[in-house]
This record gives sequence, C-alpha cells and structure tokens, in this order.
Amino acid sequence: MGTHNEQQAATNEQFEQKAQELISMMFTLCEEYVGAVDCTQNPHTRALSASALTVQEAVRTFLAVKHSL
Repeated sequence: MGTHNEQQAATNEQFEQKAQELISMMFTLCEEYVGAVDCTQNPHTRALSASALTVQEAVRTFLAVKHSL
C-alpha cells in the first residue's frame, strides 16, 4: 500500500483528469448545439457557451488554489 502522499497525488491526478474530461465534454456539446442553431439570435446558445467557459475558468482557479496549498 502506498503512502498517504502517494495516494493523495494519485487522487489529485485522477481529479484533474476527470475535470479535463468534463470540460472537453461540455465544449463538444456546445459545438454540436451551436452548429445546429443560429447562435447569434439564440440567447440559450450564448448562455450555454458562456457557462462552459465559466466552468472552465472555475476549474482552473480551483486547481491553481489547490496546487498552492
């Protein structure tokens, strides 16, 4: 069995990988939806894209703070 630090490092790595997967999935869904509608006239499409960018920045901030601890 690994040490606590090794286990924590593995958990951190897994978390970062899952966070990247989530962001990638969000952008893929946005691209699919934006390609299907006129995004300049659809406030929902703009909100969808904006929220994906917001989540991306929130995850980046979370990871930066976590790394600083």
